[in-house]
Amino acid sequence: EIGAEERSALQWIRSYVNKTNSGCDNTGSILSLEFQDFTFSLYPNPVRNGSVIKFSDKEVIDQITLKTIRGEIINSYDINSKEGMIKVNLGRGTYLVQVKNTKGRKYYRKLIVN
Repeated sequence: EIGAEERSALQWIRSYVNKTNSGCDNTGSILSLEFQDFTFSLYPNPVRNGSVIKFSDKEVIDQITLKTIRGEIINSYDINSKEGMIKVNLGRGTYLVQVKNTKGRKYYRKLIVN
């Protein structure tokens, strides 16, 4: 169970980081990713190498970028659609999928390849 001191800190973080405040200031970002309202979906996940992943969002997706867990870019796809498919030709492991919509907002999802 969360103690009284931790609970008040968590309440402060939740009030500080909300939909209108990304939690960023001139010192860098803090925990903003956990509190964003994600609408992007990716399936199946996990996926097998050589299979197709499907994606969809409420907003038009501008670009999808596949990255290693270290953030190195593997491939980028220009999408310009609310949904679509990408063939996955990756080795077994965990990857990051970065999605950028036409408003410039970025979403991240973990992708597991078996």
